[in-house]
Amino acid sequence: MPERITRAVSVAVFALCFVFASGTSANACPVSRGAALVLVSQELDPDVFLWDSADRLVRYASGDYDVQIVLKHTVLVHAFSKALAVGCRKQVIRPSASGDSSGASIIYLIGVRVVSGDARGKYGWVLSADIRGPSGRRLTSQRRR
Repeated sequence: MPERITRAVSVAVFALCFVFASGTSANACPVSRGAALVLVSQELDPDVFLWDSADRLVRYASGDYDVQIVLKHTVLVHAFSKALAVGCRKQVIRPSASGDSSGASIIYLIGVRVVSGDARGKYGWVLSADIRGPSGRRLTSQRRR
């Protein structure tokens, strides 16, 4: 009987540790759910690809894509369209040209619902580099409290 109690307590402690550990990676996301955003990419080409799945966006960010995939699975959102954050996911990206982890980098995938412009009402995924706060300022990877 004491072994059963010890086992149950161990499982409960493990579950709590897992919940807290999985929550810490989300804390580093630059946005929280419901945050108002502005979608804008780099200065030379500020329109943003809105991807239909996070997995395809990860492959694109890794350099593993072709033009047909981009055309079929994205919507081009005009720069400075407004959006709401619906999710955030931390992802490690490894460039497809090199299989080793030395070129790996961490990015954040932001789930959004577009609320202005031609793409209004569409849901999808964008890179954190393609979002700004409502004032147009670039967001950092740490939440404001």
